[in-house]
This record gives sequence, structure tokens and C-alpha cells, in this order.
Amino acid sequence: MLDLVWKDIVQGRKMLAFYLAVGAVIGTGLAFALENVGAVIALQMTVSAYGFAIRSTYDEDKNGALLFLKGLPLSDAAIVASKFLSTLAVAIGFAVFFGGVAAIGQGIIGPRSGLGMSGPPRGGTDAGALLEPLISVATLFGVLMVILGVYLAMFFWLGYARAAAYNRVVMLGVFAAVMAGSTVLQRLNVQPPAWIGGLEHSLRVPSLVAAAGLVIYALSCAVSIASVRARDWS
Repeated sequence: MLDLVWKDIVQGRKMLAFYLAVGAVIGTGLAFALENVGAVIALQMTVSAYGFAIRSTYDEDKNGALLFLKGLPLSDAAIVASKFLSTLAVAIGFAVFFGGVAAIGQGIIGPRSGLGMSGPPRGGTDAGALLEPLISVATLFGVLMVILGVYLAMFFWLGYARAAAYNRVVMLGVFAAVMAGSTVLQRLNVQPPAWIGGLEHSLRVPSLVAAAGLVIYALSCAVSIASVRARDWS
């Protein structure tokens, strides 16, 4: 199974290198212009991991790799779990890398340079500025696990074409709902409760979100294994 995980990562190495390079450039550049680098770089993390999952499943669908693997002495659990593990490994790698880039950019480079919205140069590092982007990345990582889990479950159940189409509709719907809700709240000038503002600096909530995302991801893997076992491959 680990060979299959390694195969996915090696096949996507050029794309992974591209996403890492773009993320590093964006994170470093935003350190001189924005106060909250973490939110933007966390979004880049989501796009990168989702892009890897889409490309990886597209290649398997195009080459008939899934049907080929079914003909090898491999269990359905190994075939499915390897795809979930390779995607999880990439997502974790992106989270660590992008989180580090955001923390360095917002907590060290920005404050010491005194450019953009970082304020005047300071000799030391701002612990709060280092922690804030990590909280953003951890929170969005949990959401990312749900998105990837749902997509991979649909891939093993419906195939690439329908899974990609359905997932785009779901993501666009969620994006539209969030944007519409934000617009309405801004127009109504609704002020969030004080405890919501406190969550921005809490490590507990991002940790719970990340843990919940991993649980849903594991459940999606189990559902996918059952789906592949029940599928008619004749």
C-alpha cells in the first residue's frame, strides 16, 4: 500500500513543487502588504491540496489505473486507503509548509521590515503574529479534510467525471452561501458576540476543527472501501 502512496506523490511531484513555489512567493509577498497573511495562505493550502486530489484521481480515471489495480493481488481496502493516505500526506505537508511560511511572513518578516500593514520595525518577534496564521491554517485544514473526504468518497462511488462535477457545485454553493451571509451581515451592521472574537486567538477551537475534519475523512475512507467492494467491475 505504501508503494501506491509513493506512486501518487511521485506522479504529482511537478504539480506539488509548483504549488509550494507559488505559496512561498505569495506568503512572502503578502507579509509586506497584509496584516492577516494566514487567511490568504490557508486558502492557497486548500486550493493546492484540492488540486492534487483532482489531478491524482483524473490520472487514474484516464489511464484506467483503478481497474488495473483491481486485477492485482491487492485488497480493496489497500487500493482505497492508499489514495486517502497519499492525499492526507500531501495535505499535511502543505499545512506545515504554508503554516510556516505564513508565520514567518506575518510574525517575523513583516514586523521587522515595517512595510505595508506590519507597522514600525521591531527588534523581536511578535508571538501573537506568529500564532495567528497557524490558527487560520489549522482551522481551514479541518475544513479541507471534509472537502477532500467528500470528494474522494464520490470518486470511488461515482467515478471522476460526476464526482468532479458534483463537488464543484457543492463548493460553489458553500462559497456563495458564505459570501451572501457575509454581505447580509455587513449591510445589517451586525456585530458578532465578544466570545466569537476571542476564538480568533484560541488554540482549542482550531484543534477541535482539525480533529473533527480528520474523523470525517476517516469515515469517508471507510465508506469508500465499502463502495468499491460492492461495485460491479465486470
